[in-house]
Amino acid sequence: MSVLPRVLLLFACLLASQANAWPTSQLSAIRPIPLMELLEDPARRAARQLTAAEPSLSAPVAERAMQAVFCAQERGIPVETLLVVDMATPAQQRRLWAFDLRNPGAPRLVLHEYVAHGSGSDPDGDGRAQKFSNRPNSHMTSLGLYRVAERYHGKNGWSRRLDGLTQRFNDKARQRAVVMHPSNYVVPGRVGRSQGCPAVSEETMRALEEAGLEHAVLWIDAPDSALAKTVAECSEQRRLALIAQAFVAWNATPAPTAPLVVVEPQPATELPTDWATPDWPQWPVSHACRLTTAGGRRWQACLCPSARLDGHPTGASLLV
Repeated sequence: MSVLPRVLLLFACLLASQANAWPTSQLSAIRPIPLMELLEDPARRAARQLTAAEPSLSAPVAERAMQAVFCAQERGIPVETLLVVDMATPAQQRRLWAFDLRNPGAPRLVLHEYVAHGSGSDPDGDGRAQKFSNRPNSHMTSLGLYRVAERYHGKNGWSRRLDGLTQRFNDKARQRAVVMHPSNYVVPGRVGRSQGCPAVSEETMRALEEAGLEHAVLWIDAPDSALAKTVAECSEQRRLALIAQAFVAWNATPAPTAPLVVVEPQPATELPTDWATPDWPQWPVSHACRLTTAGGRRWQACLCPSARLDGHPTGASLLV
């Protein structure tokens, strides 16, 4: 047995055993994904679209970011805007990307700007985040997936609270008061350190709000094998759920009920006129038609005006 039939057989078995494991309400996606597209990791495909929209974003970071989007969707969180921070890049460089994902398959770069990291992650103050923690009072940046939550006015102006969605990595964000806020110490070429918040400039915060943060997620990335494994497993769970959904939709597709007319060549010789013989067509003036329905096929005169058939070659089919 070749590889593809084996894969399809495996998915069929998965459908039989797992189709009820995922609530229908959690299966909504940015768009319905055809079954054959799901055989390739859709997060990897979406990552290629991200890097096509902005080549400065590295492919591994883009892939983990799109896996994070799938993880958010698996939790029933709609995603229209994706923020990506690459903590492997020094603070003196632009390392925050914001993408508009509302146009399926065509992400649009909204901005590419500076962002701060926690002082505990960079004890030497050289602009490179080296350590990360979820621990309160650590003043370190926490990696992982966040939901951008409610807007509020604090000591730094209009800011956004963050819900950490990656257990063990950032799920204490609320407890630690980790938020996205504007700050006057984030300026081009000289980015200060926060107490663990992804702080940005006032201009960047304003641009993000104008782009839309009501359905946004934030992915803070760094080379961490445990984090990569966590987000990959979550993304794969969603892919399997979408495969099960695609199989259900595929199996539930009703057979077409509209008759299908297939154009046949005009006879070259005289034919029997025994209309009771189903193997012989009833030839109309210029065309012979075979009518196909859900119940089977039969020969009969064309049921549509001859103008509908004019210009169609032999073997063409029309729904009537």
